[in-house]
Amino acid sequence: RNSFTPQTRFDEAALRAEIAATRRTGIAHTNEEYTPGIHGIGKALVVDGQPIGAFAAAIPVPRLTPELEERTVALLSETVGLFGAAQGG
Repeated sequence: RNSFTPQTRFDEAALRAEIAATRRTGIAHTNEEYTPGIHGIGKALVVDGQPIGAFAAAIPVPRLTPELEERTVALLSETVGLFGAAQGG
């Protein structure tokens, strides 16, 4: 397998644990796994029980703080909620 960065993960157990956490929280993270210096946070848009897309933010690692992460998660959740409300959900 090819790595995009030194942070790219291949360990099956770690990946399964991350998928389980994403399912539980609804929030996905990538920490320099694709682009060096970037921490990504995403939230799926689910309509009628089916994921149809996602909203995400890319944050430079030096700027990432717990407060910024919390605010980003809140804004992504709000955005997904607004879309759902517009669809009558």
